[in-house]
Amino acid sequence: MSEKRSFFAELKRRHVDKVALVYAVVAWLLIEVAWILLPTFDAPAWVMEAFVVSLVLGFILAFIISWSFEMTPEGMKRTADVTPGEVLPYWSKRKFATFVIGVAVIAFGLLAYQSLRFTDGHQVAGHRTDKIVIQGNPAGTQTVDAQPDGTVRSEYSYNDRGRGDHITASWKLDGAGVPIEYDGHGNDYMKAPIEEHFRPLVDYAARKLTPTAETKGMVVVAPTPGQMMKLLEEKRVDFYMESPYATYLINRLGAAKLLLRRWKGGLAEYRSLIFTNKESGIVRLEDLRGKIIAFEDPGSTSGYFLPKLFLLKKGFSVVEKPSAGAKVSDREIGYIFADTYQNIASLVVQNKVAAGAISNDDYASVDDTSKASISILGESESVPRHLVSVRKDLPEPVAKHLKEILLGMHQNDEGKTILRQTDGTTQFDLLPGGEESVRRKLVELYRTRRGK
Repeated sequence: MSEKRSFFAELKRRHVDKVALVYAVVAWLLIEVAWILLPTFDAPAWVMEAFVVSLVLGFILAFIISWSFEMTPEGMKRTADVTPGEVLPYWSKRKFATFVIGVAVIAFGLLAYQSLRFTDGHQVAGHRTDKIVIQGNPAGTQTVDAQPDGTVRSEYSYNDRGRGDHITASWKLDGAGVPIEYDGHGNDYMKAPIEEHFRPLVDYAARKLTPTAETKGMVVVAPTPGQMMKLLEEKRVDFYMESPYATYLINRLGAAKLLLRRWKGGLAEYRSLIFTNKESGIVRLEDLRGKIIAFEDPGSTSGYFLPKLFLLKKGFSVVEKPSAGAKVSDREIGYIFADTYQNIASLVVQNKVAAGAISNDDYASVDDTSKASISILGESESVPRHLVSVRKDLPEPVAKHLKEILLGMHQNDEGKTILRQTDGTTQFDLLPGGEESVRRKLVELYRTRRGK
C-alpha cells in the first residue's frame, strides 16, 4: 500500500496529473471541433478515427515526457538531473483551474451545439444554402431544409453555359440514421431527366437477393462524388453505377470497390479522337501549339476530360480561352467548348478551330461529307463506359450474389426489358483483367497531373 501511495505522490510531484488533465480537456475540445468541421469537407470516416487514435498516442507520449522531464528556467531537463532545491516554474492553482475549466466549457458548448442540431438521430428544423462557384463565378446553389421529424429536402442546381444539374431530393431517416423514405428527381448536366428509371433494376436485384422476403430497393441520387462517398460510408448505399472518372474519385479512398463493367448503348468501352481539317496543314499534335482545339463541355469524359488528359500526358500546356479567335501563346494549346459533337465537327470543317475532340461513337455518327474533310491526329486510351461498384463492407456473399444477378440479366426477357429501361444499359460483364487491373488503370489514368 505504501508503494502505491509513493507512486501517486510521485505522479503529483512531477505534475503528471496536471499534464494528463490538461491534455484530456484539450483533446476533448479538438475532437468536438473535428466532429463539426470534418463533415463540411466531406472527409471520410477514417479521418476522424485516425485523428482520435493519434490523440490517444499523443496522451501516452505526454505522460512519458511529463514523468521523465521537468521544465526549468534553463529549459527541459531529465527529472533525475534536477536538484532538490532547484526552483521550477509553475502555474498557480487559480490559473490552472481557470484554464482547465475554460477549455472544458468551450468543449461542452460545442457538444451542446451538436446535440441541439440533432434530436433522436435527426437534424432539427433548419435551413442552409451554399453557393456553387465555377471558375470563380457564382453558378448555382445547394439548399437543404431539415424538419424535426427527420424529413430533409435538398435542392442542388447550377448553370454552366446553359447546362448543369438540377436535382431535388427528399428523404427521411429512422432513429439509426437509415433512410426509410426517399424521392429524387430532376435533370443531369446534359438536361436529361433523372427519373425512377433505375428503380426497376434495383427492385429486380432486391427481389432476386431475397426471394422469400417482401424486399424493395431504394434509388438514391447523389449530386457529387463526395456525397456518394458519405452515403457509402454510412451504409445508406450498397452499390452504385458511374462513369470511370467519378468512380475513381469515389473509390480511391476506399469507400467502395469495383464489381462489374456496365455496357451502355451497345458499347463496353469508348475513347476520344482528336481530329483536324485535312486542308489545315496540321499533320501532328505538335502543330496544335499556338492554336485552338474545340472540346464538348466540362462534364464530358470523352469530349473533354480524356482528350485534355491525353494532351497533358504528351507534355502540352492546355489552357481554356474565351473564344475561337482568342490569342494563344506558341507554348500552349488553347481550347473552347462547343457543346455538341456536331458543333465541333462543323467548326473543324469550316477551319474556325484547328482541331476538335469527340468520342469514337460520336465520330461514327458524323456525316460522311464532314468525315471526308477531316483526319485523325491522335486517340486516347479506351475506358469503360460505366462501372458498377459496391460499398467496401458489403458482406462478401451478398456482393457475390448481386454480381451473379447482374451478370445474368441480359439472358432473360424480364432482365433485358429492365436493362433497356435503365438508361440504355445493354448488359453487365466481368471487369477486363479483374478488379485490381481496372483499379490500377483508373489510378494511372486519373491521378493528379500538372497542367491547366
